[in-house]
Amino acid sequence: MGRLSKKQVFLLALFIFALTPFQYLFGQSDKEQEPGVLRGRILDLKSKEPIEYANIALFRSVDSVLINGTASARNGSFVLKNIPYGKYFMKIRFMGYSPRVMTNVELAQKRNPFVLGDLFLEPDVKQLGEVDVVERTGGVSTKLDKTVVNVANRMEGAGGTVVDLLQRVPSVNVTPSGNLTLKGSENFLVLIDGKPSPLKSNEALKSIPSDNVQKVEVITNPSAKYDSDGTAGILNIITKKGRGEGWNGNITLAHTQIGGYASDFIINHKAGKLSFFVGADHNKRNREGDATSVVKNYQNGYLLQSNQDGRRYSYRKNTGVRGGIEFAPSKKDDLLLSATAGTYYVLNHADFDMTYSSNGPDSYDIKRLSVGENRRPGDYRGASLSYSHAFNNKGHKLEITGQWNNTSFDNRMHNELKDEAGNLTNWMKTKDSRNDDDSRINLDYSLPLGDKSKFEAGYQFRKEKESSDYTADLTQAGTELSAFSVGGSKSSLSREIHAFYSQYRKNWEKMELQLGLRAEHTSRLLNSVTDNWQKKVDKWDLFPSFFLNYHLPHKQTMNLAFSRRIDRLTTIQMEANPRWFDFDYVQSGNPFLDNEYNNSLSLTYSNSFKSNSITLKGYYDHYTNHIFKVQSIYAGTVVNYKFENVGDEDALGLDATFSFKMNSFWTMMPIFNFYKFRVKTEGELAPIYGTRGDAGVNIRWSNSFRISDNTFFQIMPTYGTGVKRPQGSNEHVFYTYISFRQQFLKKRLSLTLMAYDIFRTTDIVTKIDEPKFYQTTSMKPNYPIRLTISYRINNYKRDKRKQATKVNMD
Repeated sequence: MGRLSKKQVFLLALFIFALTPFQYLFGQSDKEQEPGVLRGRILDLKSKEPIEYANIALFRSVDSVLINGTASARNGSFVLKNIPYGKYFMKIRFMGYSPRVMTNVELAQKRNPFVLGDLFLEPDVKQLGEVDVVERTGGVSTKLDKTVVNVANRMEGAGGTVVDLLQRVPSVNVTPSGNLTLKGSENFLVLIDGKPSPLKSNEALKSIPSDNVQKVEVITNPSAKYDSDGTAGILNIITKKGRGEGWNGNITLAHTQIGGYASDFIINHKAGKLSFFVGADHNKRNREGDATSVVKNYQNGYLLQSNQDGRRYSYRKNTGVRGGIEFAPSKKDDLLLSATAGTYYVLNHADFDMTYSSNGPDSYDIKRLSVGENRRPGDYRGASLSYSHAFNNKGHKLEITGQWNNTSFDNRMHNELKDEAGNLTNWMKTKDSRNDDDSRINLDYSLPLGDKSKFEAGYQFRKEKESSDYTADLTQAGTELSAFSVGGSKSSLSREIHAFYSQYRKNWEKMELQLGLRAEHTSRLLNSVTDNWQKKVDKWDLFPSFFLNYHLPHKQTMNLAFSRRIDRLTTIQMEANPRWFDFDYVQSGNPFLDNEYNNSLSLTYSNSFKSNSITLKGYYDHYTNHIFKVQSIYAGTVVNYKFENVGDEDALGLDATFSFKMNSFWTMMPIFNFYKFRVKTEGELAPIYGTRGDAGVNIRWSNSFRISDNTFFQIMPTYGTGVKRPQGSNEHVFYTYISFRQQFLKKRLSLTLMAYDIFRTTDIVTKIDEPKFYQTTSMKPNYPIRLTISYRINNYKRDKRKQATKVNMD
């Protein structure tokens, strides 16, 4: 499918905005309005300073229907006009203050206008500001089946993506190469507000602006209600929503010293029964660094070797729009329509000095300049429609959701080799056109069984289709190098899933228990058009889940959890025909792969005391049919990456997260991740690798300093030990991140300066040392320094026409 056109983007935005005028239909009373006027002023209880943009909402006493609302002016004053005479109650709210409710507000002709005078709001120590809350407690809370992390306004995320934002989240690590792992794995499911993203895992996280995120749910043991995909678990990204009636939002701009930039905005509005949000972002994320590699092939007693030394440069551009409309015709019914669309463009460029040599009978020592580019233009779109109905009993609910996601892109490779005189000797062009389509329908039912128990059940139908059309053109102007003519390949994969689940939850005074079971029937068809063969799979899978939460004295909790997860195969993993990256690397799939499964057990202890917290989480994962990219010699010194089921893996881990309030201005948050794993290889790989295992630790030591009410500083050293993998090993890494933030205009405007790897210590080294194959690679990235400007909109004026008259308190 083609890239999203400007016309499609315009129509999406127009569709959202076209419905917004209806908010005023649902916000107005059918009764003819009377000329009642209500006035007052909002002040801080301690400082007696006026509070601007406080949210004032007036409700009718008899039925709690919203009648009018506004926001306080710069001097704290507000006025509500055209209010029918009668009895009301009023709610006053503002971020960082305890809400205030005023009852017995009666407007009558004999008392018009109704002057409330000075109304004081008390600062809420639990809401001292989003930044303060996060830095003081770590913003981490443990629920029955998830860990919830409040990441709003974290400095490390300013002007970045969700990957930047999750630097200090338990069980999550950001690798020096810029990818995110959950319990050490990149095989996890990404949800946005509980729904699958059009883009997958790290692709999705690199496309979501961090300033749009309120919190992240880390679900390493998902319940039976969730999709079973992702052996490591689920990251559910909860976006920022409107707070109360009126307008709110955020605008962010960022720039880096190596040419990167970011801009995004999100606007929310709520009035009566109707609310909407709309947002857009445009960004470019740059990476660059020095790279070297050595490949050795020991063949018949002779050595074939290639050396490369040069520089890599890459960037990712993303432009996205999103919006949604929510309509609540009654207190029991809710309808939500949301949509997203965007385009992205990924460029990876490399310039290398190459040396190819052999000491065999036909010995040679050839020098080449290699220029390679990988361009990946793509687009994505998705839409979701959900309806929920609440029955009379609290918690008795039925929800129906339909969703469609589509992603398409071209993966284009171009590699040239030139001799020392600058003459072109070899060139390669490849193109892989892919399209992924996903449609699903969910039906979820929740039934309370008394005050302490709940039963849930549901059904899901999923239909997925992937296609890949690969073409390659490789030529060689000589005979010295190992270049091969490779034809194209065309394949597709279709999958239908029928899933049924049920779970039961019981609460006691100090304990919570939840049991669940998910049953899935999968029909999968892999079709290789090139080789004229098909492979079909029909099977049932069971995914049980178990949770036990026990509340100990003094805000301590213990949680025991178990779940079973799956890694579903893709077209690329099973396409057997080789696909070239450049003249030195090629990738092959495996049509005989099996799905990977993980049985995961975890035990979590959490304790909160004063302004401190401790969370300890131990886990055991047993993977069957573990999928790994095995590297070997394809020919000469060309390295082949091939997907294999290497065998079973057992992994033990302990995540330790601490948050300590050292004094009034310093908060320390160390995060430790200890792990140990063992892989027992099977089949043809067993004689080569046998049983392999290792242990290691990752440490992130965050220190946040509150220099003043508006000035913050943060420094976080990060260290990871070297570790052996099923094949090869990674060397240790160490880098230090710092950030500085200054706030202005009563914290509405903020400037954030951030630098990753400030001491330039990162060196990403991998090594494979086998009897017939040796490879080592090194990448020294040059991380960007980013300056971000962010402005928070918190204006709750419902209708500019109602604010045309200036407020006069006299």
